[in-house]
Amino acid sequence: MAEINELLTATYTLKAGETAMGQNCVAVLDTDDEGVVKRPGGEGAGNIAGVLRDKELEAGRAGCFQVAGIAKVVAASQVRVGDTLIVADAEGRVKPKGDGPHASGAGIVGRALSATSIPGSVVKCLLCIPGEFSS
Repeated sequence: MAEINELLTATYTLKAGETAMGQNCVAVLDTDDEGVVKRPGGEGAGNIAGVLRDKELEAGRAGCFQVAGIAKVVAASQVRVGDTLIVADAEGRVKPKGDGPHASGAGIVGRALSATSIPGSVVKCLLCIPGEFSS
């Protein structure tokens, strides 16, 4: 797997009381506090903040998040090259947009540049946040 392209990063603090986040997982903005992120509420979550670059992030601590470029993200299901990826779950993993209830494009993270058939593995993703909706 080729290296990531660290085009742009931002520092955010994980909201107090949140469960720790794992590396390469997606966080969403806490709309109540500037500079604070939280774990996604579930499938198709919007207000994407970025992808955690640090090994793990504990609640109340600041971490480095990639917000643009080619990032590594954790897949929750099979991903094919070219899939449009959305938030899959509250852990911040991703999955293909597909044709289900979130096919409108809410919570789009980016486009898959690599593939996997193993949930929990990492794929390369061209980030396209905050593009919340697409056809």
